[in-house]
Amino acid sequence: MLICNVSSQDVARKLGQKLYEEVTVEGVAQWLKTTWKVIRFSIDTVSQVKSKPLDQFIDELRRAGGDGWDAVDDPEEYLNGVAS
Repeated sequence: MLICNVSSQDVARKLGQKLYEEVTVEGVAQWLKTTWKVIRFSIDTVSQVKSKPLDQFIDELRRAGGDGWDAVDDPEEYLNGVAS
């Protein structure tokens, strides 16, 4: 369970109106870099879930990083350095 903060009363109202619905939230997270466990989250926006086929979501996730990883010689070594 993660207890989240909300950025404004307007966001809290939108969450309340959608209490028993699936929603998408965006905001700022803080996590432990050793485990990637989210320890704090502040919700800035709330929107309806946009249903898409799973393979489309996966393709979007792959494209989200752009070509930034192309410049990293050894991604595994890089990630191990970030996590330590």
